[in-house]
Amino acid sequence: MNDDRLRAFAARARGYGLDLHLEISTTEREPVDEALRIAGILGVQHIRVYSRYEGQLSQVMSRIEDDLRRLGDLADTHGLHFSFEQHEELRSGEIAQLLRTVGHPRLHAMFDFGNMINACERPMDALAQLAPHILQAHLKGVHVLPEGDGFGHRGVLQGSPEDDLPGARMLFDLLMLGDDEPQVITFALEQENLYYAPAFRHHSEGEDPFIPYRELSTTGLPEGWTLRDLLAAEPGWAVDQVVHVRGLLARMRELAAARLAAADAVAGAR
Repeated sequence: MNDDRLRAFAARARGYGLDLHLEISTTEREPVDEALRIAGILGVQHIRVYSRYEGQLSQVMSRIEDDLRRLGDLADTHGLHFSFEQHEELRSGEIAQLLRTVGHPRLHAMFDFGNMINACERPMDALAQLAPHILQAHLKGVHVLPEGDGFGHRGVLQGSPEDDLPGARMLFDLLMLGDDEPQVITFALEQENLYYAPAFRHHSEGEDPFIPYRELSTTGLPEGWTLRDLLAAEPGWAVDQVVHVRGLLARMRELAAARLAAADAVAGAR
């Protein structure tokens, strides 16, 4: 969009009472600077980033640390917050280590429901590692694909029989983060049906493995599908996810209300 269309888009969002967040798939200088320019036009305060560097893990970590320090300075200058996503190539503990090392209050984590699979992590372990830093989350369904001594994944409809993730428990634990107010401010619904990502990390990789270059995420056309078919199906899949997540939240509310009622009854009987 040109700048005038961006301003019109921002005005439309404000008319609906919506905040806008940006997501970019890099931490490199030039695209980050362009995202900052667009954020200023849109009135955005939150930007998602992740790295796609190639090299030994130690080298990649060093480059990301440098990028994060620059992002912290930019966040202070422009009044922004950056959330670094665990995006299949880095493990959650490695991202937490980077955020602790940089130690900037405007740098956070984006927790994705499925990307830890490709980094050879278990979902709940990954959530526990990142929990102190999570500001935003991506909700989706994933079918786990064993690949050698690692795991790839295929996107499926969240909550479907093919979804291998403990989605309800992850959502609950994310909702419970924070003391006096919720820690996680954004739950983005990513219904990435038919998306595929290969294994990036492996059980036998050693302490300083080679991290291959990470291409931008794309969803290819599955066999037997046309682009028209895929575009026609996606709105319905999106509605399915909204219905599923609303159902989870309604059930959690029912369980919480029942627990509180039982507690009140016990207190009244004393």
